[in-house]
Amino acid sequence: MRSRELWVDYAKAIGIILVVYGHVARGICQSFNSTNASFQLADSVIYSFHMPLFFFLSGIFFVASTKKHGHKKMLLSKIDTILYPYILWSLLQGIIEFGLSPYTNGHVKLTEVFSLLWEPRAQFWFLYTLLFCFLICSVFFRLLSFQAISVFFCFSIAVYLLHDYFPSWSLISMISNNLVFFSLGILVSKQSSQDALSSPWILLFFTLLFLTGQYYFHATLHLTYQAHGIPSLLLAIISIFFIASLSSALANLVQSKFFAFIGSASLAIYLMHIIIGSGTRIALSKLLHVSDISFHIIAGCMAGILIPMLAFYYIRKTKTEWIFSASISKFSIFNFFNKPNMQNKT
Repeated sequence: MRSRELWVDYAKAIGIILVVYGHVARGICQSFNSTNASFQLADSVIYSFHMPLFFFLSGIFFVASTKKHGHKKMLLSKIDTILYPYILWSLLQGIIEFGLSPYTNGHVKLTEVFSLLWEPRAQFWFLYTLLFCFLICSVFFRLLSFQAISVFFCFSIAVYLLHDYFPSWSLISMISNNLVFFSLGILVSKQSSQDALSSPWILLFFTLLFLTGQYYFHATLHLTYQAHGIPSLLLAIISIFFIASLSSALANLVQSKFFAFIGSASLAIYLMHIIIGSGTRIALSKLLHVSDISFHIIAGCMAGILIPMLAFYYIRKTKTEWIFSASISKFSIFNFFNKPNMQNKT
């Protein structure tokens, strides 16, 4: 495993474990009407950076992928790997949640399920927003160049700070909230190296900065992840660099194929963990009458991570990758412009 790719898989593994825990813990606390202060603090710490981390990691390979394939082919590939699983799994999970509404915390309507093209729901907002981040960055850097990344990063910061002026939970709101972290990944990929991040002194620096920043944000400023402004932006960036430095250091010290596999299966886990986590909670509470919250969280997290990993392994072995991606871009109208001009063939 190449070190550069390994640290990203480690970072994805850390990130997806936090995602699963966050969703499982929220579902269980809501189901049992628990308002435990420690859960609320852990929830705010995790939500202050875990999704920005994934936008950052997506931006890391944007330049290399674009230079290798070109803007057009790179965007077409995102139709296969982002838009396709977004539509498929939004429908699949939505229909299952609609059927299980009497047993779950939410009451999903079919109109909500089939509004996915303009109103993403549940965890799928990430794929929806990520696709537009790729599109926006591709258009910008095609018109200018990658030398303008500093300008684009400053622009994305300004858009982030204007977030509260946009309609809540709209596309422009989701983009404004996350484009800055995608562009940060592009910026880091152009100006930084994995070796620098893996330095023990750099790791110690970002660890202390992370702990201090989280304490100051939550205990001194008395803010939560829902706050939006310069403090939340700085905290997210500090936390991202802490996870990146930690992952880089771990990649140099320990090459764990299992942990790396969690990272490589992060998309499968992200797509499947809500269904599995909810199913585990329903089975434990309704069938086995288990009410211990800690046991619910441990069982839900383990199921939400391990079962999608097994599914991902089986899908790769049986070459049924269409469950997570498919070559639908060849049917896209955009592919028309890739066809050779027959008049030029003589």
